[in-house]
Amino acid sequence: MTPEEVWDFVRESYKMIVAYAPGQGVPHATPVYFVDLDSKLYFRGPAYDRKMKYADGGEVCCVIEAGLKYAELRGVSMWGKSTRLREPEKISLVSNKLAEKYVGLQWKPNEMPGRWVQDRKSEEKAMIEVVPAVISSWDNRKIGGTFAHQA
Repeated sequence: MTPEEVWDFVRESYKMIVAYAPGQGVPHATPVYFVDLDSKLYFRGPAYDRKMKYADGGEVCCVIEAGLKYAELRGVSMWGKSTRLREPEKISLVSNKLAEKYVGLQWKPNEMPGRWVQDRKSEEKAMIEVVPAVISSWDNRKIGGTFAHQA
């Protein structure tokens, strides 16, 4: 994919796998909702969560993919650095973008167990920024395989 196609694909996607390899430990990968802004990726989660502990100053790989049949497969892998956002204005901006993108897709209190809802409402959230250094993409619908470029 061209750089423009990469970011168009990112914008139209709804799930991303975030993976960290903490020191000598087993890699940790998890799906997240995300948004992009100024060629960076953003996601949030509970501040106590393992991915948040790895994320602050960590190296990360983010993967977004689509397709079922081999000839339809396409996706993007981004490797880079992640940091926890601390600026209230940026956190607010990204939170608003997440709310706008995922309107109607987030959990609703009446669909979840009461204790789970109470725990989610009381937990501290963290917002993570990913700055890609290397981007690799593929689109099997095209001839030619992968396209890799420096971010």
